[in-house]
Amino acid sequence: MTPTMLQAVAETGDPVRVQLWSLLVGVGLPLLVGLVTKVTTSASTKAVLLAFLSAVSGFVSEMLASGDGFLWSTALITWLGTFLVAVGVHFGIYKPTGASGAAQKVGVR
Repeated sequence: MTPTMLQAVAETGDPVRVQLWSLLVGVGLPLLVGLVTKVTTSASTKAVLLAFLSAVSGFVSEMLASGDGFLWSTALITWLGTFLVAVGVHFGIYKPTGASGAAQKVGVR
């Protein structure tokens, strides 16, 4: 982080907490995608849905944190961070342990 970014973080304080919550939401997003899609849904469709939900999380967190001034750069960085966390958790934890497959089988008979 550059000194300017560190200064911005130090000055804002509370907004950082909201972005951290967005990153935590990223941990659950792969399971949510699994719950709302079918096993036959293509991987690219699931990836687009995950990117969209990450964007929603990133932009909503910036709207909650910004108060008066919305910062596009912060929203985009939070979106990217949330998406990377979601993809990492999916491929690093959920897929190897079978949690992703189990989420997709919920409700299937």
